[in-house]
Amino acid sequence: MRKYLGLLLVVSSLCSFHNTAQAESDYELGVRAYQNKQFQQARNYWEESAADGNLSASFNVGLLLTKGIGGPVDANRAVSLFRHTAEAGLAIGQHNLALAYYSGNGIIKDNEQARIWWERAARQGHTTAQFNLGALLWNGDGVDKDDSEAIKWFRKASDAGNLQARTFLDMIMKQEAASSPLEPLDTPTADSNPVISALLEKAANAYQLQDFESAFALWNEAAELGNAIAQYQLARLYREGWGAPQDLSRAYQYTERSAGQNLAQAQYRLALYYLEGEQIQKNDTLALYWMQSAADQGHIKAKDYLERLR
Repeated sequence: MRKYLGLLLVVSSLCSFHNTAQAESDYELGVRAYQNKQFQQARNYWEESAADGNLSASFNVGLLLTKGIGGPVDANRAVSLFRHTAEAGLAIGQHNLALAYYSGNGIIKDNEQARIWWERAARQGHTTAQFNLGALLWNGDGVDKDDSEAIKWFRKASDAGNLQARTFLDMIMKQEAASSPLEPLDTPTADSNPVISALLEKAANAYQLQDFESAFALWNEAAELGNAIAQYQLARLYREGWGAPQDLSRAYQYTERSAGQNLAQAQYRLALYYLEGEQIQKNDTLALYWMQSAADQGHIKAKDYLERLR
């Protein structure tokens, strides 16, 4: 996964942090100078404003020092300024302090400290910090891997409009749908009809031998007799194109038929269809309905998904 680690420039006044009229005046002069590409003047104005206690100015000086804009690079002082703003509660300062820890620019690399500061910014609603925190936790990149916590932050960022988070959540759902072509079932050969039970057993054996055409034919026969397990397995084969040409429309149809017969795994897959809008119009309400139906039967992935929403 590509890590999106952005640098953002504060160019609007944060009035709650302005301690004097002069600080605000110097800050605004710095903004105008920066917009006019008079970078050295912008740095000078922001230095004056920062000296009078303006946190936004302090952050912007740190950013210019990091990039070498309007003067030489000074990564160590930039980190000092980011820390000053971060400790004062400025979310973007917390984000950039985390970025410095993550990159090791101007400070010793420390991903655990990056996690701490990204989390502080994330809790203030900083969407890039939310995404980066999610990426750190998802990858287990120098911190304990925590998929559930990662998805929580991806979802918060996505809900706030972060496109990287939305894209990554979509990717996760597609991976979920494509993972393990045939998931194990608790009772793969159970049916009150001995003919169907025999078909299911033969199909499972054929699949284990990678004889997908025979497995397809046997599950297809059992599916037409109304067996939910066979319908679900047939849907998976259609989706993967194993034993028959890939047919996503038929995959959806058999998943729906199986879910309607209360098979938890099919209900979970049907929920993913509604979440993704694949082969059917996206519908979050129906997605949650089928996800809850699967979770009520103890489906682990469905329960985990619902837990992430809380």
